[in-house]
Amino acid sequence: MRITAAGRGFPPRNHESPFTPPSVLRPPRGRRLVGAAARARAPPGPVSENRIARGSLFACLPPAGEAEAFANLFTAPGLRIERIVSHGHASPDGFWYDQGWEEWVLVLAGSARLEIEGEPEPLPLAPGDWVALPARRRHRVAWTSPDEPTVWLAIHLTPC
Repeated sequence: MRITAAGRGFPPRNHESPFTPPSVLRPPRGRRLVGAAARARAPPGPVSENRIARGSLFACLPPAGEAEAFANLFTAPGLRIERIVSHGHASPDGFWYDQGWEEWVLVLAGSARLEIEGEPEPLPLAPGDWVALPARRRHRVAWTSPDEPTVWLAIHLTPC
């Protein structure tokens, strides 16, 4: 069985985001990644009885930049799992995510505040905190820690 993102109901990550996801993270010129860092970068490819995929969510954290860093970790029909790394990023003023799929997010490191339309206050998130957002529930990232990377694990589920 070959598992890919193509035709599974998910637009490219930058479709509904003002941020452009980076290309595959690369080591500095003239250097190569080894060990866990290399395994974490390797695309998982097809998952079958004969092949497993593994990595570390904390390997190869990108440096602070103008945009958040998005990395697809796993895709299957109706499912996308991605790592997001934020360095003091927030959604632009007036921008709201309005996604056609459900999203479950977990903060693994750092901290953030998430604004959810209809909620009176931004939701503070620390390591271990998660939130499940139904499809079409407008939300935005109000703040992420500028002092350390905020590492998110996001699971996106398309409706059947």
